[in-house]
Amino acid sequence: MKIVITGSNGMLGYDLVQRLKRRYEVIGIDIDNFDIVHKNVVDYLLRQKPDFVFHLAAYTDVDKAERDRKRAYNVNVSGTRNIVTVCKTLDVPLVFISTDYVFDGWKEIPYTEKDRPNPLNFYGETKREGEKIITAMLKKYFIVRTSWLFGKNGKNFVKTITYFAQKKESIEVVDDQYGSPTYTHDLAVSLKMFLTVKKYGVYHITNRNSCSWFDFAKKIVTLSGGKTVIIPIKSVDFKSKRLAKRPQNSVLDNSLFEKRFDYRMPTWDDALRRYLSNE
Repeated sequence: MKIVITGSNGMLGYDLVQRLKRRYEVIGIDIDNFDIVHKNVVDYLLRQKPDFVFHLAAYTDVDKAERDRKRAYNVNVSGTRNIVTVCKTLDVPLVFISTDYVFDGWKEIPYTEKDRPNPLNFYGETKREGEKIITAMLKKYFIVRTSWLFGKNGKNFVKTITYFAQKKESIEVVDDQYGSPTYTHDLAVSLKMFLTVKKYGVYHITNRNSCSWFDFAKKIVTLSGGKTVIIPIKSVDFKSKRLAKRPQNSVLDNSLFEKRFDYRMPTWDDALRRYLSNE
């Protein structure tokens, strides 16, 4: 089987490539060899004739997306349309990575796939537009909404906290936004299942259980053996440092995926422990 992975050098892309290349022929697409915004990526992929496509490439800087809307739109919407065009022409399945930020966060319990998206920020809007393109043009697709990713190959919250914990005695972190931190290694394990089980649709996949950014930061420092004090603050107090609005609750309900694929993701704190100990 020949598999294309866009965003192959990214945090999730790296883990997925490492997992799939042991058994499959993997073709990696990233900004250093192809910009998915340009039409030449379509011609290239059509010539490659993949059997399966994982579309992970995206403009993911939530705050910069508010300023550089053209680039964010081009990558997340126009680029996605290019990849979808390839899948439609070749009639091959597509996995698209979406986000918890398609929701507004006003719900008090975890979001299911049946809940109506209502993004608060431009990044979330572009990812939602990508979802719409896929559902309108394809029948063979997996849309995966996930959240708060951390992994070895890229910038993430865990690296940020561990870096500042070495330099500061205290760090302020918001305590009124809730989600499920997700280890890209664990997510890659789940994504691989789509290659053999053709239960197409929209799925929420994160590590199990949830926490606030404050709780997440405290656990990072504790497991790292640090002594830095994590100080809880409210989102409104942090607002001046961020351009984009964030949902207060972006916890996703994984039960549909668990039921259809008979698999449960590990808990987020277990994933964090393994990440920090390089297991």
